[in-house]
Amino acid sequence: MTTAELGVGPAVARFTSLNATHPDRPRQILFGALGLYLTLGLVVVATCYFAAGAFVDLFSVPDALRDDAIETLQIIGWVTFAALIAGVLGHVLTGFERFTAFTWSNVLGSVVFLATLVVLLRDDPRLQDPALAALLQWTVVAVLRVGLLRGVLLGRGPRRLGRALLREMFGFSARLQASVAATLVNTQTDRVVIGAVSSTATLGQAGVATQVADAGRFLGYAAFAPIMSRMAVEYGTGGATALDPLYTHQRRLWTSGLLGATAVGVGAVHPAITAWLGPGLEDAALFASLLIAAYGIGLLPNPEFGYLRAVGRPGLEGLFGVVTVVVNIVATVVLGLLFGAVGVVAATAAAYAISTLWIMRRTRSVVPSLPRDVRALFVVCVAAALASATTYLAGELLVAHAPRLAALAGVIATAGVVFVVY
Repeated sequence: MTTAELGVGPAVARFTSLNATHPDRPRQILFGALGLYLTLGLVVVATCYFAAGAFVDLFSVPDALRDDAIETLQIIGWVTFAALIAGVLGHVLTGFERFTAFTWSNVLGSVVFLATLVVLLRDDPRLQDPALAALLQWTVVAVLRVGLLRGVLLGRGPRRLGRALLREMFGFSARLQASVAATLVNTQTDRVVIGAVSSTATLGQAGVATQVADAGRFLGYAAFAPIMSRMAVEYGTGGATALDPLYTHQRRLWTSGLLGATAVGVGAVHPAITAWLGPGLEDAALFASLLIAAYGIGLLPNPEFGYLRAVGRPGLEGLFGVVTVVVNIVATVVLGLLFGAVGVVAATAAAYAISTLWIMRRTRSVVPSLPRDVRALFVVCVAAALASATTYLAGELLVAHAPRLAALAGVIATAGVVFVVY
């Protein structure tokens, strides 16, 4: 659910940025979005409450755990409700470029989650305990963000969105939603298909791989959020004259930084998984390497998407998602039949590579052009390859000679140092 709302969320952030200095519109945007998210959250709560039994019965849950599983799913409805409210408040904070406040609310929520989990699991652990910890986490985050936005929430003035602004926001988010739907399909299809063509053990390794790769993808999204907000603010205050030079600068930084981060992630993933979960997960490391590369490639057009979002033309981003899904489905059928689980994951990497190449060519006519610097690109690629190899070799040495937890901490620290040097 929190991934699915990423079509609406960027629209909230973008229009907040554009209207940050307006006396009334940020409040109208916040209350309008809160109304939508409250409604959606309550629908999720009701669905989880009334359909929990039927949903649990779709799976092979042991009889002794059935009642606990149903109660857990019902709690998850409220977790989703709290996370959605925290999410919309977070999008408004992002629109105001209050990233420090946004980050600390997440950090404090995570601390609450971990502390609650330790307490609940200490005696008589139950399935419901992680769900209750998550509920407290997102409730804390939502309450903190309400406090951070109290000036907007309690300010005097109109709270209802005007029809013109509502139509504009709805149209913007609807065009983005195709890209969000594509993200859901691309991230979930691999596990569904691998479950159909391979063993349960292989599916488990794919689950480990997707967890690691998704973490990297979300880090990429988090790094891009300030860039997107800054572009919207610049366009709102100075138009294309202010936005074009900012895009040119961010495009160079994003390309070199993303290539390096992806390379370091690919180099670190095998020793990190081995140190985290132990030996025997070679497939998980291979899958994760392919997915990290795929998601890294898929993030390359983000500056173009930020520019297009700022000027109110997100349609190409949605088209990028559609093309990625179509290529992924076709490639998954072909490569999955030929090579099994590895082919399924490779199909995702191929889909992102093909669709990224296509969209970057397609956007040349609608974003400022950059001078081609083949020498600089060559230097970046060589540096990225060296960073990947260094991270891998150092990580394998740590795994071979240090205790597992120390090795895991060492791999993470090494990856960070190598990226900084890169």
